[in-house]
Amino acid sequence: MTARAFRLHLSFALLGMLVGAGAAQAASDTVSAHADYSSAALYNAANAYARQGKSGLAVLDFERARVLSPNDSDILANLAVVRSSLGLPSVPGSWFARHARWANPNLLFWLGLAGLGLAGVGVLAIRFYPRQRRVAWPAAVLGVVLSSIALADALAIWPILHEAVVLHSITAQVSPITDGDTLFALPEGQIVQMTSRYPGYALVQTASGQTGWVVLANLAPVAPLG
Repeated sequence: MTARAFRLHLSFALLGMLVGAGAAQAASDTVSAHADYSSAALYNAANAYARQGKSGLAVLDFERARVLSPNDSDILANLAVVRSSLGLPSVPGSWFARHARWANPNLLFWLGLAGLGLAGVGVLAIRFYPRQRRVAWPAAVLGVVLSSIALADALAIWPILHEAVVLHSITAQVSPITDGDTLFALPEGQIVQMTSRYPGYALVQTASGQTGWVVLANLAPVAPLG
């Protein structure tokens, strides 16, 4: 393959990545469509709710702020204080979820995209320009590393897309009907996984594995996507 042909192939590859990036970025912008959806704004709102005694809403906004700034010490400290006041564990989530995330999701998205591009260019250079392997191999390896970091973050954030905060102390029922048999209580501020929905109700699962139906109006998603 000539150098001109290689540049043509590379141009089409980069164009494809840019189109894909635009589509993925448009999807991620649905989260940012909410009014002033930034970690700073959410952090300030959470502190205001905490001072007003609205602990469930405070936990919700602290958790939303933590999605955008996972290692902000002020967010983590204040979240721990509010959760402690509710008798909840100070640091929710698994070890992997707490340690695999270190940056804003948008930054990790572009980092992963750059990694894929760098790895792709490196592999093409290794294949068609053997004399450039001394440079191409490090580029390909760096691209794989960057993509792996972004992938780890994506795996850690995936469960958050299904999490919700209990805004008021409620009870879980055996079925999604009014006055259904009670299974267990859910305290204000607890985080649950929403696994299914029924008009006006959601089937939730706690960290300990308990499942039950609760009134949907008493829950708020940590990652609002719509």
